[in-house]
Amino acid sequence: MAKCAIVFDSVSGIKDGDFPDTYILPIPIIEDINGKFAEYYENVNITNEGIIDKLISGVTLKTSQTIPRELFKLMDKLSDQYDQVFVFPNPPQISKQYENVKMHCADYSNVHVFQHNTVGAFSLWMCQEFVKLNKSNKLTKESIEKYLAENKDDVAGALIIPEVKYLTRSGRLTPIKGAVAQMLGYKIVISYTDAGLQMFNKTRDTDKLADIAYDVIKATLKNFDQKKITHFSLGINGYSNRHFNLVEIKKNVANKFNLPSKVKPYNLNLSSIITCHTGPNYVVLCVKAKKN
Repeated sequence: MAKCAIVFDSVSGIKDGDFPDTYILPIPIIEDINGKFAEYYENVNITNEGIIDKLISGVTLKTSQTIPRELFKLMDKLSDQYDQVFVFPNPPQISKQYENVKMHCADYSNVHVFQHNTVGAFSLWMCQEFVKLNKSNKLTKESIEKYLAENKDDVAGALIIPEVKYLTRSGRLTPIKGAVAQMLGYKIVISYTDAGLQMFNKTRDTDKLADIAYDVIKATLKNFDQKKITHFSLGINGYSNRHFNLVEIKKNVANKFNLPSKVKPYNLNLSSIITCHTGPNYVVLCVKAKKN
């Protein structure tokens, strides 16, 4: 009976101690303070609220990959304590974390690094399934590969961003495009698919944001049927202001869906790692549905 460890990185939003035999690779958030770099780790030396406050105050925050020292420290420990270690880094569509972890773990015979396409609520739902398999002694390299293949196309996400200035600051929008978008008062809806985070649509009308978010789900999930929804999460990050009301936007999105009675809605945000790139104020929608 193999003893197995499950490892996600902090972009997943999962925290150390959330699940048995589950561990987190820390990804640093970096602030340049007059040429000196301060490193922050979510839920270690800074909170999500602390990240939001820094961004709103005008601080530019950048993210990196897990520092090799921290990676080796955790892998040395787990490879000794467990028969098998299964690692799920930040998807390559978002950063180079996957390549970084895979390269540094190549010499561990019992460490297996998997490529996947999930963040936030999607990572949580995937982790929950692996924890169940682990509890019943059915978690293997083969069972994980089967799960990833069978569930590859059944998730879709939309990120509603009412303030584009943060996308410009993080480099997601060019300065010219960002200036035009701000001048015209555009709100942005980003889709999350196998291709990563992509600009889906924009609007000046806040009331249309829910329709666009719903269009993301329909466009991503083939033959989408609300009756086939198995998991649903709708969360708010940050604060409303005189230009937009995040609570109202969330309510409008929720009204687009008629969930099956057995589906319990989650209220989950993305990791602060993602917030550093998108900005502090957003509504995030995550949907998982069975294929027809």
